[in-house]
Amino acid sequence: MQEMGTKLLLVKEEDSFLFHALKNRLVESGYEVVDVSPDVESFSKYAEDAEICLVYLGKYAEKSDAIFRELVKFGEKKKNAVWLIGTIGEVSAVKNRIEETAGWKSYKRPINLDALT
Repeated sequence: MQEMGTKLLLVKEEDSFLFHALKNRLVESGYEVVDVSPDVESFSKYAEDAEICLVYLGKYAEKSDAIFRELVKFGEKKKNAVWLIGTIGEVSAVKNRIEETAGWKSYKRPINLDALT
């Protein structure tokens, strides 16, 4: 369990059952979860105060470089604080395009929520 109030950004494009289950589990585990969309403006608004960024990948994983450049900056400031959740293809698409992902954690969907929290 995390210290109460650890702010976690949850980047996602669309809502889903798994997304809501994940968010509920994170809140139950003591995280303060802030939903942000996968665009620079939304991400930048909350990134400074967050400790961790969990990226729930979707279709944007293969086409949106701007948000991933922001995630690289975030990861450089807050070591090992970027976590990717997606299919094997989505995670590979990001890691193949963005070289600075070495310290990032990744979890394959469907995800075991107990392993994450």
